[in-house]
Amino acid sequence: MFKNVFGSGFLVRTAHVVLTWIITLILFLYDTELRKQEETGQLLQPVLFVLLVLLSVLLYFAVSLMDPGFILSEENDLQELQ
Repeated sequence: MFKNVFGSGFLVRTAHVVLTWIITLILFLYDTELRKQEETGQLLQPVLFVLLVLLSVLLYFAVSLMDPGFILSEENDLQELQ
């Protein structure tokens, strides 16, 4: 079970998501325009930014879990060889 999870790019997807959220946190923790807008109560752009990051992560997971259709699984390879 764990071999299938880790073999299917689980670590790469996890690293990508962690890196994305770390960069997002950095943009809100340091003195950036997003943080200034959040502190002054102008929440439109910070909320839109977080929603875009969330949407991009969700789309990344959706695409990364899709079957490309051209890669044969090991079971198909074994059946074709017999």
